[in-house]
Amino acid sequence: MRILLFLLLLITESKIFSQSVFPDSSYVIPFDTNKVKDSNFLSNSSDTFRYDSLYIWNDKRNLSEIMNERSGYFINNFGLGGRNLINFNGYAPSDIGIFRDGIQINDILFGGFDVQEISVNEIEKIEEISSVSSFFYGQNAPGKSLNIITKDVFRTKPFSQFRYSQDRFNSLDADVVFNLPFSKKLNWIAGLTKHSIDGRYENSEFDAWRARTRLSYYLSPKVNLKADFNFSKISRGLNEGLKYSTNKDSLAEKTASVNNISSGETIENYFYNIAFSGRFFKNKNSLTKLTFYSNNTIRDYTNSDTITVGNNRYFSPSAKYHYIQYAADLSQNLHYRLSRKSTLEFLFGGNVYLNYYNYDNFYHNDLYSEIYSFKFKSDFKYENLFLSAFIKANALKKDESLPFYNSSLDKNNYTNINMGAEASYKFKFSKNKYLNFFGGMNNINYQNEWTLVNTGTFAGTNSKKTYQYLESGIEFNIKDKFSLKSYYFFNGKEFILSQSIPSEGVNSSLNYYSSFIDAYINHNYINSEFFPRHFVKSDISYHNILFNNKLRLRTGFNIKYFSAPENSSGNVYYEYSQSNYSFYHAVRRDVKMSGFQTDFYVGARIGHANINLTIANIFNTFYYDTLLYPADDLGGFLNSISRFTIVWDFLN
Repeated sequence: MRILLFLLLLITESKIFSQSVFPDSSYVIPFDTNKVKDSNFLSNSSDTFRYDSLYIWNDKRNLSEIMNERSGYFINNFGLGGRNLINFNGYAPSDIGIFRDGIQINDILFGGFDVQEISVNEIEKIEEISSVSSFFYGQNAPGKSLNIITKDVFRTKPFSQFRYSQDRFNSLDADVVFNLPFSKKLNWIAGLTKHSIDGRYENSEFDAWRARTRLSYYLSPKVNLKADFNFSKISRGLNEGLKYSTNKDSLAEKTASVNNISSGETIENYFYNIAFSGRFFKNKNSLTKLTFYSNNTIRDYTNSDTITVGNNRYFSPSAKYHYIQYAADLSQNLHYRLSRKSTLEFLFGGNVYLNYYNYDNFYHNDLYSEIYSFKFKSDFKYENLFLSAFIKANALKKDESLPFYNSSLDKNNYTNINMGAEASYKFKFSKNKYLNFFGGMNNINYQNEWTLVNTGTFAGTNSKKTYQYLESGIEFNIKDKFSLKSYYFFNGKEFILSQSIPSEGVNSSLNYYSSFIDAYINHNYINSEFFPRHFVKSDISYHNILFNNKLRLRTGFNIKYFSAPENSSGNVYYEYSQSNYSFYHAVRRDVKMSGFQTDFYVGARIGHANINLTIANIFNTFYYDTLLYPADDLGGFLNSISRFTIVWDFLN
């Protein structure tokens, strides 16, 4: 309660402070003329969508819930507050690169990303890099690269925003951000988040503090400097899911037994960066970027209990992990106009990563102490034709002093070269109607990527592995009001390294936007054993502007269905270890369910506030998407309002 009072007091003070009747005469509109535009994007040809225009209405609570609405994505859910896993087109979470304002923020030790590291209130846009070229932009990103563009308001007067959300099982989430412009050239942003959950089952509580600050110096329209600091402290119970029961109805009860009543983790993450961006060439599309950053993570895992996997019991001992990354990223793009109809763009640069590890216990050996990379990309456009080719060379070095280093299996230095190409052609029927053909493929090398799994056996070999990814599809669009997109993909990289099981599938999406009705439906088909064969996600909403533009109203249904996974192995299921953030083999449990869920929501924009009410899972369905982790908490109309959220802007 004291925390909420403090946040409200802070907002009230910022609102009072912002009500100045004597504006500074040095402020000129437009105010941000010194700002280097789009310097935090990774690519000039990527797809970008806004969070506030799409997903603030149906009240998505974290990054995983947002991406689970998008075509090709599947989320392994561990409950609200859990480290939910983002998978894409058969790629594992450790193959998905997560960036914040163009800077990679993946977990360097375990791979993947903890979605609870970022408050949903930070997100302004999300940039999706094409699957073919994603590896080009970061480490451990062969499957997909997602760049979170954070809110970076630069107004003539102070600005603050407050987000409060209340959910089931005493989930309380409050986020406040404050923005102060010192002058036309200097701006400061600070934010604070507190999120706590009692948890549905035993040992599923969650508590998080997140803080962020940014100082931006807009020296001129050609030179900008930014310094960021992000901190998070996360504590959660790790119950390793529910104990299997032949009575599946008993698993829906809050009193259902869990596999582990004692394990938990506390994670502290400190992230620093200084980013320099400039435009020094005649063409305004040419951009120079230099970034230095560091990620310092401390994880304290505690456990005093064993878990049962099939007929065997396993124990993950308590462990402390401390790992630090120092990195530098330099990139330069050069944009040339060859003629009135054609342009040529080059992007080249490099990365340096210095990684330091200190831990009591760990099961992976694919760790590098030094990584150096050089990258080059060329984009050619002629009218409606787009061609792109890219190559990235990596030099990797292992530290022989690391635990589990085995000189008979490992070599100290490796090099690999990855490359790819993509193309598209847009056939225009008219100014606002077109048919786009697109496709591409890449070739990616992995060296000595093996895992020491919980059973104590080795998976993989010392040989170099080469994987290909390719996709090809079409998109039809009319005035950005109606679009239909479908593409085929083949992924040669298996989900678990010890299994040579490539996957392929088709992703399709249909979008319709009108004056009063918005709707989309996405269908993912994949033949992988690790994911549902069919995954359908849809949203249909009615929206209107009422009372002389004073009220924006939107109400709708968010619907999901996926079929039960089809596992040809018969007696093998791939369970997940929360202690090691990894899947491993175990005797298959007889839990195969198709999932269906519908949420009903009402959202309104009144003045400077967005208010949302959601009744989740109105048909009260119960199913699993990750072993014995319920895909979502039970809802139902009689379970009252599932959650309430308000986002309030304080201006001038």
